[in-house]
Amino acid sequence: MPFKVAKFRKAVTERLRAIDDGEDAQQWMVFSDFDSSKLKYIDQRRYPIRVQVDSNTLVIKMVHPMHEAMHGDLLDLIKQEMWSMGLRAVHNYTNIGSGRHIKKRIIR
Repeated sequence: MPFKVAKFRKAVTERLRAIDDGEDAQQWMVFSDFDSSKLKYIDQRRYPIRVQVDSNTLVIKMVHPMHEAMHGDLLDLIKQEMWSMGLRAVHNYTNIGSGRHIKKRIIR
């Protein structure tokens, strides 16, 4: 479906409601004609989704609370191992959670 802010908001809200109600809802949505300048809008909504942009196609993966709980548990185990290796948060690594990391190219 072509990307429109109102359609996106409605589709995501309805899909999240269905997932919360225990329905067997599709976890993927694809929007065409996507302008990447709208990523800031999507980020500001803080929906529990994963976003992938390929050219002008937006792919959304709905994230279930169980999925997030598993990520948290796995991160705790990794942190324990890193601590035992002498690595410390802030000094040796930074956890950005579900934040988006944009790789910047260095031109010399």
